[in-house]
Amino acid sequence: MPQKNLYGISANFCRVLAKVKSTIISRKELILLAMTNNNLTEKQASGLIDRNIHFLKNRDLQQRMDSINTEIIYLQMNY
Repeated sequence: MPQKNLYGISANFCRVLAKVKSTIISRKELILLAMTNNNLTEKQASGLIDRNIHFLKNRDLQQRMDSINTEIIYLQMNY
């Protein structure tokens, strides 16, 4: 079981992100960084990147939904 940090992403993914030097990077470049920094095969690196990006996208979506639900509840209480 991969170790997760406070944000829920794996330590290996954090190490890959630490190597990124720009604000925009492609999935392919992330996979190559994961392969070289963590001694992973292409399939393993692809899985690492995909899992963590999927987690971050879902987390962002959940936070947005929570924010929208809070606003709806607030509006309903004020009417």
